[in-house]
Amino acid sequence: MAGVSFLRRRLLGNHVPGEQVIYFYGRVSTDHQENSAANQRQIFEKLGEEWGEPYLVVLDEDVSGSVPLRLRPNGKPMWDSLRAGDVLIVTKLDRGWRSSEDAAHTLRVLREIGVRMRILDFPIDLSTDEGELMFLTFANFAQYENRLRGRRVKDVFEYRRRNGMPYASTRPYGWQRDGDRWKPLLKEREIADLMAELHADGLGYRRIADKLCRLGIQKITFVKSRYLRSWYNHADVRGLLLAREAGYPRVSQEAVRSAGRAGKSSSRAGRAPQTTP
Repeated sequence: MAGVSFLRRRLLGNHVPGEQVIYFYGRVSTDHQENSAANQRQIFEKLGEEWGEPYLVVLDEDVSGSVPLRLRPNGKPMWDSLRAGDVLIVTKLDRGWRSSEDAAHTLRVLREIGVRMRILDFPIDLSTDEGELMFLTFANFAQYENRLRGRRVKDVFEYRRRNGMPYASTRPYGWQRDGDRWKPLLKEREIADLMAELHADGLGYRRIADKLCRLGIQKITFVKSRYLRSWYNHADVRGLLLAREAGYPRVSQEAVRSAGRAGKSSSRAGRAPQTTP
């Protein structure tokens, strides 16, 4: 495979083929400093220099631990590159796995091909039956903790949604966050009024989007409380017009677009079939 040759060429250079290679693997899915890519890389590089063995640091960023290691963007080429005698090292159990099935599969396959695995904060020999038992037990706890956290987040989102409070990273059309409340986003509503005027003049959604582009009017997007601007497309125009027509309901933008699609399908279904005279 291309991934195999690329990784090993990048790592080994003139190194003698067949000697062991240490793969330091890290995953980043939070903004916590202790789990940051920079911090994990620093730990790995320090160990690599101390041990004096050929090594490669592999990091997956913005990847959920529920995704199997062998299917992650950088985890897959690393997985395909592992050979007998190599060593796979992870900082913490939850940086490698959030699924007990994936953890068990990884340990079993690595044993079969002769790759040793080590977890830095888990000082147990994983090559023994006792070590395997402890590893899989802790992996089950990590999976349970992940699912429990997901349920709690879902409950919080549902409570905030029911009470008309901001939740998740989404926002309704025509609204913006103001602490724990929504406040009208007047600029976006002004743009919606302009869209409605253009639509009344006979312009379709695509032509309205083109018109806004020529006028230099951009879409308002918030990412982590920061303004980001991009150009409107026909789906954006349609969604904003639907929200305006409905009085700017405080529901997700996708819910507005879905309701619009459902209404369009219903109107089509209710039409009498045309007959040819």
